[in-house]
Amino acid sequence: MSPWIALVVPIFGALIMLIFFSRKALWWELLVPIGATALIILIFKFAVTTGLTSATEYRGSIIVKARYTEYYETYVSRTCTRTVSCGKNCTTTETYDCSYCDENSAHWDAWDAYGNKYRISQEKYNRLMQQWGAQQQFVNLHRDIDYSGGCGKDGNAYDISWNGDPNTADAAVFTHEYKNRPQAAKSAFHYEPISDKHAQQLGLWKYPEQFDYYRQTCILGLDSITSSNELNRIKRKFEYFDGYYGQHKHIKLFVLLFYNKPLSIVHKQEAYWTGGNDNELVVCIGMDKKTGELQWTQAFSWCFDKRVAIDCREDIMNDKVFNSDSVYNAIERTVVQNFKPRNLDSDFSYLEVDIPEWAIIVTFILAILTTACTSYWAVTNEFDYDHLSGNYRSSRW
Repeated sequence: MSPWIALVVPIFGALIMLIFFSRKALWWELLVPIGATALIILIFKFAVTTGLTSATEYRGSIIVKARYTEYYETYVSRTCTRTVSCGKNCTTTETYDCSYCDENSAHWDAWDAYGNKYRISQEKYNRLMQQWGAQQQFVNLHRDIDYSGGCGKDGNAYDISWNGDPNTADAAVFTHEYKNRPQAAKSAFHYEPISDKHAQQLGLWKYPEQFDYYRQTCILGLDSITSSNELNRIKRKFEYFDGYYGQHKHIKLFVLLFYNKPLSIVHKQEAYWTGGNDNELVVCIGMDKKTGELQWTQAFSWCFDKRVAIDCREDIMNDKVFNSDSVYNAIERTVVQNFKPRNLDSDFSYLEVDIPEWAIIVTFILAILTTACTSYWAVTNEFDYDHLSGNYRSSRW
């Protein structure tokens, strides 16, 4: 139902004024409730549509630098005022020295290739230094330290940089706000509504949480079939895919493993994620949990070339048993050749947003309130119509 149906409220109000208050309401005053209500509906519809189409996507990058910033302090000279008593029923203002020593603790940060900054711990910094085989580079921050108040300590920084080796890379994932019109037009794509509770019952995947400051696992379901050492290797390999191709192809990959589930579970997963975000390629793989034998593969994505999903399916199913390296290579081949993301706002601008029932109810309430207020104004203001003379008049004249 369109929110514009609420315009029946001011139209009905105008008819009431025309019938019962014809001498009080001038012809142009009858249009005020309609115009005011139309404006309110337009503003509210825009706000609701904006909220419904707002979405958050994940983007990948590679950590390229980390920095240790030393503790520093400096004397801050300041004069403050306060109110003091100067006798009975008497107060005055006096100044006093409120200078202090500004202390700034040591901290550690990391940056990705986009320039996004992440606060990390000393332990994480040390791990990156060992992982990259990096030597600390001294950075003079040229701080202007005031030592005049009896305190003050200069502090500089030490940088480490990634060596460019994919085997030592640390991939980062950050969030980005964008417009996703299909998620607000589910009826156009026949996506059934699936709640979090229902998704859990079906065994669907939720978007994974970020961990270790900026990392995110993009291959889900490996834990129950892979040893811990191998698991870490595979996860980092796919994270590197997200980081490297996230920068170069604007893609966010998710590989979802399902054990002994029918192929129809993919359609449920696609509906649960409303087709995914604009930059995502979601590869779903069904297999036997005991043997690792592949049962089916299906992918979904909003990208322009549908060959991406088809090639992923065909190449992965060439193997009879699940092999993470083969899956990686199959996805990499088709992504490099064919993946190009879409703009889910401009490319689907023709879609009509599904306005929820609660918004229609609120629209009617706003229409009733607006009509009541403007109609009351029209009836009680100073402008009247004199039927005998056929002229307008004002109570002020």
